[in-house]
Amino acid sequence: ALPDELEEELRSAILSVAGVRSFHKLKTRRIGRSIAVDVHIQMDGTLSLGEAHDISKRVEEAVWRQFGRDSHVSLHMEPVRPARI
Repeated sequence: ALPDELEEELRSAILSVAGVRSFHKLKTRRIGRSIAVDVHIQMDGTLSLGEAHDISKRVEEAVWRQFGRDSHVSLHMEPVRPARI
């Protein structure tokens, strides 16, 4: 795992992306001089596949801006559906 301060930077980068509601199952590690990130991001379940993909690409880009383009980013997209009453 990455040091706490780097994971906090990563959390901020992920949550800075419009459309990301939350995330969980964050796993991080170093691979030589780069990092690897595995995370499940949650977004509006009514989005089209294309819209969800665009958000996931923006998350990738946010991580790359913060940690470099040699970072390995693996995202799992999950829908969040409105609560039914």
